[in-house]
Amino acid sequence: MTLTLPVGVALAGCQAPRTSTSPESSPSVSSIGQQAAKAYLAAHPSPGASASAAAGDQPAQSAPPTAGPAQQAAPTQAQAQAPAPAPPAVNPLLPLLAPAPATRPPGLDDSWRLVFGDEFDAPVLDTAKWVTNVWQGAQCGANSGNHGSQNCYSPSAVTQSDGKAHLTASRAPYNFKGRTFPYTSGIINSDQRYFFTYGYVDVRAKLPKGKGFWPAIWLYNPAYTLDEIDIMEFIGEDQTTIFQTLHTRHGSENQFKTRHSDWSADYHNFAVRWEPGSLTFYIDGVQTGHLTSLVPSEKMYLMVNLDVGGSSSWGGAPNSATQFPSSVDIDYVHIYQQAP
Repeated sequence: MTLTLPVGVALAGCQAPRTSTSPESSPSVSSIGQQAAKAYLAAHPSPGASASAAAGDQPAQSAPPTAGPAQQAAPTQAQAQAPAPAPPAVNPLLPLLAPAPATRPPGLDDSWRLVFGDEFDAPVLDTAKWVTNVWQGAQCGANSGNHGSQNCYSPSAVTQSDGKAHLTASRAPYNFKGRTFPYTSGIINSDQRYFFTYGYVDVRAKLPKGKGFWPAIWLYNPAYTLDEIDIMEFIGEDQTTIFQTLHTRHGSENQFKTRHSDWSADYHNFAVRWEPGSLTFYIDGVQTGHLTSLVPSEKMYLMVNLDVGGSSSWGGAPNSATQFPSSVDIDYVHIYQQAP
């Protein structure tokens, strides 16, 4: 995603994708949850389905030892005939509905360590990790030339509840330097808080649906110039396509598109493995793109934002069907690095 600084500050930022002959990959990840459910059910059959088999396998329970006949009371006839209490019912799908565990993603061995993360369990945002403006303290200047973006970022648009961070776009005007922006939205970034070079970035989030919404997860450098790694960009009107892109100062662009029936319907993990000379994109643990040329080597910081508006070639402005408020809901952010 490309943003433009206020007048007088030069910036080559994250741009809307251009038509190119870059490679594309379109793996389907929509069946991942179904596969996990089937695997769990196969390993954990329901009690009803296995009751008859289990009856012959269970050893008889012996009576507990007692101190003597005087301490035992003969059971009444009703007690003797009463059936044993049934075991509690177990829903084999419950583990699949639990929050995703904070474990290393697939493909990372014990040499990888969590070096930065946020589970968003606190009632308010951790400002030791995040700021809620774009850069250099700007709330709107970066948006004014951003392919028709129509929002400013406000700290009040970033909230936390139920173990999630919410970046909420609202139809709420915001005045900035004599200009009124029709929408207010949210952003979190680690600029001036945490920079890193190389690692595995994993963000689990749910995206909004609707014309004019432009959520993104991306890495940018503290000089506010390219290079830039777009871990995820999504045009809310076209809920079928995720864009993952490398923008470089050399003018070359490599973009991967991954299609699914509706990316906004549930939470997904968007990730990149960034190593010297290698950049690999993932969605839900499935590799979606790989690059070995023009890979950045400078330090970067992480941003997650929800832009509103865009040029006609990149999302466009909201329309009457766009629902406000809408939000990007972030379950967690994890950054891993490999131990030396």
